[in-house]
Parts: sequence; C-alpha cells; structure tokens
Amino acid sequence: MAEQAAAKARQLAPVVSGAYRDGVDVEVDGDQVFLVDNDPLAFIKEFGTVDTPAHAILADAARELARYNDRGAFRAQTGLG
Repeated sequence: MAEQAAAKARQLAPVVSGAYRDGVDVEVDGDQVFLVDNDPLAFIKEFGTVDTPAHAILADAARELARYNDRGAFRAQTGLG
C-alpha cells in the first residue's frame, strides 16, 4: 500500500525540476512504513509558506491509503504489529 501511496503522490506532484516528484519514497522502520520526500525543499512545497500555497501531495496520497501514527507521521496500513 505504501508503494501505491508513493505512486499517487508522484502523480499529484507539480513538476518544474522534477525534484519534488522524484524525491517521493517509502522508508521502512520495523513495522512502520513511511511515505517521505527527499527533496530538500519538500517541506516548503508540501506545507507551503506565507507566499506559496501548499501542494500536500504526500498528505493527499496518504489520506487515501494510510493513517497518522502517534508522532504525526503517515504510517501505511501494513497489518504488521
């Protein structure tokens, strides 16, 4: 499911240089699976600023296939743990 969310996020990403789209990845830590973006500017692009609207590709993709964990990070529904 995490890979499906990553694919959805890549589809939603606006493309200028491609770094935001290409930075989308899945990281595994034990029984937790995280949807992340390794673009150094991903935080700004995801959440926006006073002058820049949020794109929220990770949030929108994860909302379809995942839930928040207790640390506020998206955790894919894996059935583990």
